[in-house]
Amino acid sequence: MAKPAGESAPIVRIFLSSPSDVAEERKIARELIEGELQKHPSFRHLKLEVIAWDDPNARIAMLANLTPQESVNNARPRPSTCDIVVVILWARMGTPLPETVRKPDGERYLSGTEWEYLDAINSTRKPKPDVLVYRRTEKPR
Repeated sequence: MAKPAGESAPIVRIFLSSPSDVAEERKIARELIEGELQKHPSFRHLKLEVIAWDDPNARIAMLANLTPQESVNNARPRPSTCDIVVVILWARMGTPLPETVRKPDGERYLSGTEWEYLDAINSTRKPKPDVLVYRRTEKPR
């Protein structure tokens, strides 16, 4: 947790990661974190900051010469640098990353969501981020 300059409340950065089929769940998670949790007596002494590619107040320019994941990585803190990472899944993993983006073992990432998840769990930050994985259980339409 970092303390912002001039403020006494420590910042807890919460990274939201998910493919596009759980847009409603992302919205609910954002509203819960920024609204209800931020006002709850247990968390009022903290500043909860949501880190997400689809932040309505801070749009990301998706540059034509970069992959969407590279644009997100350049514009937002990486999951490995956050305090909490929330991964939301349902029927799909997301958009595959290009051939040039590989895991350390040479294998391809299934998607940006997998890249974000692995970036978080392989963090060298002390303490490592807490990683929470949620799965929508309703049958896909």
